[in-house]
Amino acid sequence: MLFRSLMSASRAAALPRARARRVVISPLTRLVLRRERRSILAWSLGGGALALYCVTMFNTMYATAEERRAAALTYSTPAAAVFTGPGFGMDAAAPTMGALFAAQALGWLALVAALMGVLMVIARTRGDEEGGPSELLRSAPVRRGESARAALCSVALTALAMSALCALCALVGGLEAAGCLVVGAGLLLVALAAAGGGLVLAALAPSARSARGGGLMLVLAWFLLRGLGDAGSAGSDGTGASFLSWLTPIGLIQQSRVYVDLRWEPLGLLAGAAVVLIGAGLANLTDRKSVV
Repeated sequence: MLFRSLMSASRAAALPRARARRVVISPLTRLVLRRERRSILAWSLGGGALALYCVTMFNTMYATAEERRAAALTYSTPAAAVFTGPGFGMDAAAPTMGALFAAQALGWLALVAALMGVLMVIARTRGDEEGGPSELLRSAPVRRGESARAALCSVALTALAMSALCALCALVGGLEAAGCLVVGAGLLLVALAAAGGGLVLAALAPSARSARGGGLMLVLAWFLLRGLGDAGSAGSDGTGASFLSWLTPIGLIQQSRVYVDLRWEPLGLLAGAAVVLIGAGLANLTDRKSVV
């Protein structure tokens, strides 16, 4: 009798914990995370490998102050600004390794994070809608909009892993710790903003293929607008940038001037843009009758 009472008490105590886990992470979210485990690993390791490659290459190619000054002249031209960024800190007498990393690599890391966010969230919303899994989900007791929230959770986890690996690789490469944390936080916000844009496209596009195409065009437009804005300000005194650079998540993370003269305003705008886009995307997808 005592043994049965203990077993009953233990099961009764386990029930609230199980319910709490279901409240925090829904069954559909756990399913999506299980399905996306390879994608999460690939995107995270890919972003971390790119960051490690860049910081290792810079440490090898620009080991002396003279080499860094020569590289700064290359990255300060309008043509280079289109493909890299505004190049803050390149006009210093002795450009730091962190300034070179932010000028050359940060924009490309943000591009990878944006592509991950928009493509992954569209695949798990409109892609599943046309591929068949959502048909099965609609026959189960699943809340409306649960697939969009599960997709957003998978993107957030992937972005967190990718940004952490990028920050860790930059730290291992000898860059300052505070700047590495800002880089990680900025990449996380870029991925979330792109995920919000992907949710909006998934709700408005007529098909999954058009949503993916629209997502790729959106990220490309962000990159081109940032490039045009930075090219327009590359020949100026460096005190400001064109307004086009402030209209995109990729431009905002570079406008933070990480490793040079940190500014929090662009990161605050980036966080606000992520919240607005995610809120709009979730609201529109929840209103769609064909999406769980």
